[in-house]
Amino acid sequence: MNPGSLKSFYRARSLLIAIACIAPLLVLGGAWWLIAEVLLAPGIPTEASPPEDCVAYVVHDKGLRRLSPAEQEKFVRGQMARWLAQPAYREQFAAALRRSTADEQQAFRSNLFDVFKPHIMRDVAKFHATSGDGRRAFLDDRIIEYNRMGRVLRAGRVDKSAFGDALPSPKEMMDLIIVKTTQQERDQAQAFFTAMGGRIAEILADEPLKTEFEAKIAAP
Repeated sequence: MNPGSLKSFYRARSLLIAIACIAPLLVLGGAWWLIAEVLLAPGIPTEASPPEDCVAYVVHDKGLRRLSPAEQEKFVRGQMARWLAQPAYREQFAAALRRSTADEQQAFRSNLFDVFKPHIMRDVAKFHATSGDGRRAFLDDRIIEYNRMGRVLRAGRVDKSAFGDALPSPKEMMDLIIVKTTQQERDQAQAFFTAMGGRIAEILADEPLKTEFEAKIAAP
């Protein structure tokens, strides 16, 4: 065997040895990925899932936050519908969240913030992308939608004390906003909500217009 062939032989053998050593690690890594990403990931709760499962799903790193924005919105709206239709469910949900650890409650608040932020910033972007009558129409639509969401929460009639320390304090909410947004996002959002506040003042000052909006908000 000539020297060139001998070198090629040793290189090939070294490669085979390296592959033999790495292969088990690749298999182990694949198995760990399967366990961590698939087997340990919680399944999406159904309409019949107990509140404990729904709270756990929001808290889990591989739960709600892994869904697409559209799927996240669908899940949150489904939870709000259950709150509105099932008094026992909303009370059990609050109790389950209250029983969670401090870390789980913090994860609950943080994960929900991450879910709602893209939707709010989407509204902020649309507001800045429109002008004139289009901007006013957009503000009117958002005022109706936000008030409908508020109606669902008010209909829940669960006292804040039922959540214990699970709900964020004003300071923690401000900390979340500062940590999870840029200065530009905060400036744009402030302009959006300032304009919305001005439009709400106009609506409240016009009795026929106020009645019209109240009817739209009360609609299914």
